[in-house]
Amino acid sequence: MKEKSIRDSVDRLVHSLENAAMKKILLASIAAALVTAPAQAKTIILAPSSKWAISFDDEGCRLARIFGEGDNQTTMVMIRRRPGSSGDYMVLAGKPVGEIQERHGVEVGFGPGTDVNETSPYRGSLGEIEPVLIFSSVSIRPENTPSRLDQSEEDQAALRAESRKLADGVTYMIVADRSDELRFDFGSMKEVNTVMDDCANGLIEAWGLDAEKHASAMREPVPLNAEDWIRTSDYPMKMVRAGQPAIVNVRIIVGADGSPTECHIQSTTRPKAFDDAVCSSILKRADFDPALDAAGKPMKSFHQTTVHFMIP
Repeated sequence: MKEKSIRDSVDRLVHSLENAAMKKILLASIAAALVTAPAQAKTIILAPSSKWAISFDDEGCRLARIFGEGDNQTTMVMIRRRPGSSGDYMVLAGKPVGEIQERHGVEVGFGPGTDVNETSPYRGSLGEIEPVLIFSSVSIRPENTPSRLDQSEEDQAALRAESRKLADGVTYMIVADRSDELRFDFGSMKEVNTVMDDCANGLIEAWGLDAEKHASAMREPVPLNAEDWIRTSDYPMKMVRAGQPAIVNVRIIVGADGSPTECHIQSTTRPKAFDDAVCSSILKRADFDPALDAAGKPMKSFHQTTVHFMIP
């Protein structure tokens, strides 16, 4: 496939992946188990067969590339909904993806010198594009990074800066289960990371926030009562009767006093009734410790979360 056709079709591909694949993942369970791929795992090495293509809108920055040739051709899409090198939503689509058979405990690692993401990807198919793996969050962070709960606010700010620097040195990604692994060879990511940073900072500005303050912030907003945001009674009764589940990705603008001031649905698999239920409940009940700027002063910021409506 020629570069021009990739660039012409990347937006259609990404949007179909986000919309159609999210519907497929509702049948997948969400759990995690710690698994280490054995030393003799079968490895499929996928070299790039296109250049990176970047597209964006007010909801995210999309980075796409095709790897491999013929039957091994695999499309990778990474979607960044915030600044930084953590929390990217990633989709892999192509025949080699079928080699990753484990449902839970799949490892995603960027190299060299980064920590491993242990995750349970969602699975699906998109017409002729199959199989598909969807990762709700993958991160680039230093090896042996301690739990967020064990980090001070200053440590978290330093970790974000270190992770961003580390991202420029990444040259490959490995996705592995117990017996197989896929290796995607990137080459240098420095120029691509710079473009994605500019895009992500543009998101912050588009949301009415100060990108410069966020780049040096000491702390993000801290939810104080997340377990109380959405209650069973909030589930729309029409959807209960219809047996309709949903996954809703939400962005919340949090004022300097810790109160939510805006709620926006970034992506969803739901009818509109879910949007109304989620945002209404969050704006009514959510409470935060506000974000802190570099000087430790409260500032207006944002919080992103995912709400799952599931029928028992």
